[in-house]
Amino acid sequence: MARSCARATPLVSLLGVTELVTLSRQAMEAESNHPSLLVPFCGFALIIFFAGTVKLTDG
Repeated sequence: MARSCARATPLVSLLGVTELVTLSRQAMEAESNHPSLLVPFCGFALIIFFAGTVKLTDG
């Protein structure tokens, strides 16, 4: 388990997940924190993360 965590940390940094989550939070706050926006924003973040993961592992 520790080995997969060691790989995930640089991958998260490389893909800019922190920035993506920060920008999503700011956008949601700008829209008065409507709960209906939570799923689209989180879904988009997951798609971007997994698309980047597949791209990095394939190439």
